[in-house]
Amino acid sequence: MRELHRRLSSATQIPSLFVILSIFSFFLPGFSRSLTAEKAVVRIGILAHRGLPRIYEDFTPTLEQLNRTIPNYRFEAVPFLLSETDKTLSRTDLHFLIANPAIYVLAEFRYGASRIATMEVPSGRGRRSSFSTVIFKRKDLDGIDTIDDLKGRSIAAPDATSFGGWIAALRELKRAGVQTDDLSRIIFVGTHEAVIHAVLTGTADAGVVRTGIIESLQSETFSPDDLTVLNEQLTPGMNERHSSTLYPEWAFAAMPGTPTDLARSVTLSLLQLNTAGIGWVAPADYREVHACLRELALEPYEPEPISLRQFLHDYDLYLIGIALAVLLVLSLWTYRSYRLNRSLKDMRVELTSRNDYIDQMYRHERYLRQALQTVADINQLLVTETDLPVLLQKCCDRLAEHSHYSMAWIGFVDGQECRIAYHSEDHLRYLEVKPQISLDPKDPLSRGPAGRALLDNHPYIINDITTAADFMPWKDRALQAGIQAVACYPLRPRSDLPPIGLLTIYSRRERGFDNEEAGMLEELAGDIGFAINAFRIREDLQRIEMEKFLEQEEVIETFARLIEQRDSYTAGHQSRVARYSELIGLELGLSSEQIQLLTRAARLHDVGKVSTPDSILLKPGPLDPYEHRLIRMHVDIGVTMLSGTPLYRNLAEIIRYHHEHFDGSGYPKGARGRQIPLLARILTIADAFDAMTTSRIYRPRKTVNDALDEIERLAGSRYDPEIVPAVRPALADVTVDESIHQEPATMLEQERFAFFFRDQLTRLYNDKYLAYLEKKGETPALSKQIDLQLRGFHSYNRRLSWHEGDVLLQRVAGRLRELYPDCLCFRIQGDDFLLFLNDVRPVPDETQFDEELAGTGVTIDISPRGP
Repeated sequence: MRELHRRLSSATQIPSLFVILSIFSFFLPGFSRSLTAEKAVVRIGILAHRGLPRIYEDFTPTLEQLNRTIPNYRFEAVPFLLSETDKTLSRTDLHFLIANPAIYVLAEFRYGASRIATMEVPSGRGRRSSFSTVIFKRKDLDGIDTIDDLKGRSIAAPDATSFGGWIAALRELKRAGVQTDDLSRIIFVGTHEAVIHAVLTGTADAGVVRTGIIESLQSETFSPDDLTVLNEQLTPGMNERHSSTLYPEWAFAAMPGTPTDLARSVTLSLLQLNTAGIGWVAPADYREVHACLRELALEPYEPEPISLRQFLHDYDLYLIGIALAVLLVLSLWTYRSYRLNRSLKDMRVELTSRNDYIDQMYRHERYLRQALQTVADINQLLVTETDLPVLLQKCCDRLAEHSHYSMAWIGFVDGQECRIAYHSEDHLRYLEVKPQISLDPKDPLSRGPAGRALLDNHPYIINDITTAADFMPWKDRALQAGIQAVACYPLRPRSDLPPIGLLTIYSRRERGFDNEEAGMLEELAGDIGFAINAFRIREDLQRIEMEKFLEQEEVIETFARLIEQRDSYTAGHQSRVARYSELIGLELGLSSEQIQLLTRAARLHDVGKVSTPDSILLKPGPLDPYEHRLIRMHVDIGVTMLSGTPLYRNLAEIIRYHHEHFDGSGYPKGARGRQIPLLARILTIADAFDAMTTSRIYRPRKTVNDALDEIERLAGSRYDPEIVPAVRPALADVTVDESIHQEPATMLEQERFAFFFRDQLTRLYNDKYLAYLEKKGETPALSKQIDLQLRGFHSYNRRLSWHEGDVLLQRVAGRLRELYPDCLCFRIQGDDFLLFLNDVRPVPDETQFDEELAGTGVTIDISPRGP
């Protein structure tokens, strides 16, 4: 840090004599060579808008990176204040510039600076390369809800030249119809911190700061929640609160005269910088900054010059002084002109020669800078574009925008030929009949530049097609189209692999392609080939992932059908819970990926019940404590089933907690609060809602409104109090199928259902089933109820043992089933039977049981039961 401070100090205090000598030396031939054996000094102007200490803190990693990765040069910072901008930009010994967007635009507009990178800064858990402005007020200040409400109010800002702290906000004020004259007062307080202080203390009604300042300055006495952001925007990727369009961050720009190789090396070094602080990415698009300054008529887009009359009126004294000076100069010139005429002729020849040389070098530099900008723009496309066809088409179009390039096309190898797939607009109609490019060495069509480049797997360049025999048979069409040179570059995933395609560029330039330009285009072709291969790999991975996803969905459906085969009510329950979970997730604003994961877990949340015995799973009544313990095991069983497969582990973690309660009273682990995953907390509520709104054997269903009231009553104890407020808006309008119940719908289900109401000894229905029918009100539909009582059965039982008594009951029950196979018959009170008959069937007679009761001493008493 001390060494950096020494360099900064020395850079801003160069003796005037040395400055004069340096400027003079710049114009001497051979200035590009180092004057000494020491490293050449590269000066980087850095805007010190927050003081020198902050410059040291922010840009030391950048300078260290450049000095480390480019050892042939020594990089020094030249800090300057906002008031020193014009003086700094006009320096001829300045090679690079780091400044805010407004100053970069000024340097680009007036001095020809070109951006090579854009600053990237930390943002929350990520990073960003753009920023905005924040217009805010104190939260408890009433009467200001929109930007339009600022009329007649005071506003504080750091400085009139601060882009994020004033200029960007001024644009938003103008768009909202608020002029500076509409404000009661504008207070420029110097720093962003002072702006926040002014708003909090009431010195100003509102304030303007740069994005991220509010979040970075929060303390024990100040919280971002104390402030309200006006015109707040929600922009994907921007974590900080902001009020305006996003603008690109500070630019790292090459000043005119900076060697191309040096600019390229600096660009690569900046993009490789890996730091937690300020970093650099590919240069952003600064057109939005130009638009902002143009709208506000700010430098360099100042208003049109004043009228001649006004100019004469305002500057009359200056004009008189200038006129006198001109007269004096003319007098001196007249006096000395005759002495200079002789030497002027000789100097004119030398000057013309030097001017021609300088003009030639300038045009060459501008040409290479244009090529470098083209390559940089395409590299940015390679980083940002996500669609391969769009990317390749844009690459061709951007190459054709170069002032000397006529056209560009990209083709792909297909067997023994190369087919053109993408090309720029063919104004010259050169590709009206697309050239045939053969990869067969024996074919004459393989001897052109495209075929040679592909067969040799090496760039092939013709700088003058008029003398090139290899350009047949397309030479005539090319000359008619004004094409002077062609460059063909193989597109390869790696330099050691065969080409997968070809990049071809046609040039109108008489001298064709320069070596430096050809090198840049070769590197670009390598980047395009790598990008094509990366896109293809990604497409293959996406296809594989889709196949995995479809297989996963099929397995989930198989699990769901498995559960449905065991208990159709449970299967319907899972589908409904999935639907309710999705509605709650949408109300909470979950992402589509979270909702998909939630609904899939809901469809399988009871998968562990496949191992639950039918006697518990299908029991049409309340479970006893032992049965409760058994059925609770379905959670762990389901988690074990799913977590064994990597594709389902994320579902298993949700299912593991779907019976946990927010207060820790649930099962199986007794987890509480945020220990329960968010999706599991949602699933718990959806599961309970369906259970409440569905009829069971042992209780009727609740209405939707009653169920929602119950959920809200249990918020904070059983359910997450932050999720419950979203439940009513999500589920209030759902239609519950009132026909859903736990009663059997098929013969198989009826048989399973009856299993719980069968007497295990006689296989007749028991008194529990009778109570169920009476509860449903179905027994009155049966017109006859016949009681059959065994007289003397207890004596028989004691005399011959319980086993013989059981055998006798089984014989009587069997006779009843034989006589009345289509009627309901119950064993009640141990040794009695109850028979339901319709009007058609006759009442049984005691003699029909003589065979079963013979020799037992037991008789049967048959009598109708009253209504």
